[in-house]
Amino acid sequence: LHAVTPATAAYTAGRTDGTQAFSLNGTNAYLQLPYEVASNRELTVALWVYWRGGVAHQRLFDFGNGPDAYIYLTPSEGNRMQLILKNGATEQTLDCPTWLERYSWQHVVVTFDAQGQAVVYVNGQPLAQATGLTIGPADIHPLLNYIGRGQDSSAPLLRGNVADISVYSRALTADEVATLHSTSTQVRSAAADATATSPTYYNLAGQRITAKTSHP
Repeated sequence: LHAVTPATAAYTAGRTDGTQAFSLNGTNAYLQLPYEVASNRELTVALWVYWRGGVAHQRLFDFGNGPDAYIYLTPSEGNRMQLILKNGATEQTLDCPTWLERYSWQHVVVTFDAQGQAVVYVNGQPLAQATGLTIGPADIHPLLNYIGRGQDSSAPLLRGNVADISVYSRALTADEVATLHSTSTQVRSAAADATATSPTYYNLAGQRITAKTSHP
């Protein structure tokens, strides 16, 4: 499943030698993922990010359906990283003890399980955890799935570089998150690889298209 961007894609040196990362300039660059990726009861979102700081409320990811239904993770809300879940009038938050470190590559993972638990991991270690949440990905059924921007167009865009974005339809265990961090590879099954088909492409409206095209 392929992401799209409204601006010409810009790349920069990646986390390791010989690799590249997607560069987000905080002005007009972000990624939009296909609409199917985040509607499961359980979910894991993982990415490497090199955050360059700036104003609060930037989004590492924001999956939702506009300004009244979303799940997003911001690297800085005051002096802490924060996970926000909203569905209509109900809003729930998970505060991390610190904000995301700037000017260095950090591996960030958020898991949601079917029992209402969310965990935020940084560099393979749990940073914050919430239980008893009544809002989850399947409740919101997000169609607009962004990396680096918010549902509200007035929210500041992310300033930084991102790489190795992975989305899973289940909550990875703590051991799997640690392995993902240490190996920097996706946790995949042989069966999943065996059934892989030709690429599916999308436009910025979330519509399937038969081939890559120029952005609207």
